[in-house]
Amino acid sequence: MSEIKLAQAYSELRRDILADAEYSGETQENVFFDICAQMAAENGDCLDLDRVAMSKDVPNGYRIEGYAIDVERGELHIASCYYHGGAEMMTLNYDAVARLSVKAAKFVERCLDKSFVDSLPPSSSEHHAAFQIHRDQGRINRVRVVFFTNAHISMRKNVQKMEIAGMTVTFSHLDMSRYYDIDNSLGHAEPVEISLSELYGEPLPALAAHLADASEYQSFLIAMPGELLAEAYGLYGARILEQNVRTFLQARTSTNRGIIETIEKTPEMFFAYNNGLTATASDVSLAPRKDGTQGIDAIYDLQIVNGGQTTASILYAQDERKADLSKVVVQMKLSVVKPELIEDVVPKISRYANTQNRISESDFFSNHPYHVEVQKISRRLAAPPVGDATMGTKWFYERARGQYRVELSRVGAVKKRQFEGEFPKPQVLTKTDVAKYAVTFEGRPDIVSQGAQKCFRHFADMIGEHWKADESRFNETYFRRLVAMAILFRWTDGAIGNADWYKADRGYKANIVTYTLAWLAGRARHGDHAVIDYEKIWQMQDVPSVLQSAIRIAAPKIAEAIKNPPVTTRNVTEYAKRADCWKRVSQLDIELPVDLSKVTIDIDEDKQVMENAAKAQTITSGLEIEVMLAKMDKAKIETMKEAAIRHRLLSPSSIRALEALEKGRAGLSRPQVNAMKQLMARLAEKGEVFETPG
Repeated sequence: MSEIKLAQAYSELRRDILADAEYSGETQENVFFDICAQMAAENGDCLDLDRVAMSKDVPNGYRIEGYAIDVERGELHIASCYYHGGAEMMTLNYDAVARLSVKAAKFVERCLDKSFVDSLPPSSSEHHAAFQIHRDQGRINRVRVVFFTNAHISMRKNVQKMEIAGMTVTFSHLDMSRYYDIDNSLGHAEPVEISLSELYGEPLPALAAHLADASEYQSFLIAMPGELLAEAYGLYGARILEQNVRTFLQARTSTNRGIIETIEKTPEMFFAYNNGLTATASDVSLAPRKDGTQGIDAIYDLQIVNGGQTTASILYAQDERKADLSKVVVQMKLSVVKPELIEDVVPKISRYANTQNRISESDFFSNHPYHVEVQKISRRLAAPPVGDATMGTKWFYERARGQYRVELSRVGAVKKRQFEGEFPKPQVLTKTDVAKYAVTFEGRPDIVSQGAQKCFRHFADMIGEHWKADESRFNETYFRRLVAMAILFRWTDGAIGNADWYKADRGYKANIVTYTLAWLAGRARHGDHAVIDYEKIWQMQDVPSVLQSAIRIAAPKIAEAIKNPPVTTRNVTEYAKRADCWKRVSQLDIELPVDLSKVTIDIDEDKQVMENAAKAQTITSGLEIEVMLAKMDKAKIETMKEAAIRHRLLSPSSIRALEALEKGRAGLSRPQVNAMKQLMARLAEKGEVFETPG
């Protein structure tokens, strides 16, 4: 990439951090860490991290900013961070990065000593982190250290490794160059280049399984040594797993007893017993082997789209069971797809390869039609004008990471201001944002507290079931509610971050926000048989003062409940992830000296609104609308016109369309048909449903 583009990316990131820090009340360092942590988790560098900043700047000192433990897989993830707040991007040499990264590993080493753990304040997040690492040290086989910085690292190296007390420690980094690469990948995995010659000693034998003149697609059959597969997965982790497979493994058991048993008892039969792997790549490098045959020297952008459980189980067998992998061979079908075709072809390979496995339709959620529909609505539906504005803005839904930036670059410099006026950057909604909002107001703040990836997994399962049952429920009314949830959530985050009581004792804000809003929604639902009036928030594009007051009153009390777990629980963050925490918080009797009826509507009335919206979606989504309009008699047209006048829904286009229908014209123009679709949808939302004739 050019230095100019990298400098622009740095400036844009810095502006975003400054704006977010001012709005949320967080420090710039914390905002930067959260951005990197989410990006790294989505990219497969680490799990969802719990933030905990602690350091000791002495020779042989330590420093970490975040951690996550996956005891089941025997992995500890540690994050270290270096943030530069200047207007110009700085450069770090690799030696400096290595020193800072090793300080994170030193923290793990210190945690093995109980006296160090006991020296930390018992109720602090630092003690909680150190205690967990000390407690689980016997079950940790691998430590993955990732270093975050907004500087540019002068020399980028492959993942390095070392050992601490028998644990393998690998090091990776996310600097401005990688930030730029990942942000420009539009939701796809960041390319990983694996040198097989470096890991295996020479090119890997492979049988070409494509036609000689194949130009857009190549395929190879590979007998992958188990030791090589474990080495690659040990170094790169989930980065070499396709996103849906990665999500699948994060949500379910990573090891398979049958696979482990085969490795331990009959490793020479692994090739015969196991279904093997299906993988994709954007390119391969071929080179001669020692025996004169052609082999694969390097694989670019490797992604395992089927066989993630096999891959994870092989590493588990080596790390946890100390299994000998020298006789294990795994069959792998490698498809090489040109970069410009990856978005279309790879999801199909992933889907077809997994049809005989446990991955369900919702596991392919990154390609689910839900995203397409929500994106379409977001591009056409304008919010009501606010204040003195004559036109409303729109909320931009990102079906893939970086879509907003790509669209902004496409319009060119001249129309950039116009685009930003129509789609303001603060009104960008990401998939993980939407999952967080929806699961919060569904009443599962414990799941939201488990991290973005697990929350998204729950959301994917929920939406997958709802879509299969009735896709018409995902309509403009649904989208307006999503936006209202976003407005509520973001306002609450800022209000808590800037509150004096929070500034006096910072920490656990993400948990406090989701629990406060879930409690408030539950209070309305169970106390008054009502739900929050999301339409009111959509119309205002702001949080009503009654809700603001309720949130300000409830939040500190909910924070106190979260921060004081039962005596049997040491870690507040872990406590917030548990259902019993939500059960306790949901039963809090907090007196609210405000009238919630002003900002809620009856549950039955809300249900009717949603049913009407679904009917509207069903009526206007198909091509049968034109047939229906052609069959309408004058009496029904007149009834529709009267209803539109009564509800003040007529527009110049719909008036012309109705006049044409009254005159008996057989065909309407495309704008007139669209106007009628919109009119009938609005009428259906008001309970005025005009059925399609039989």
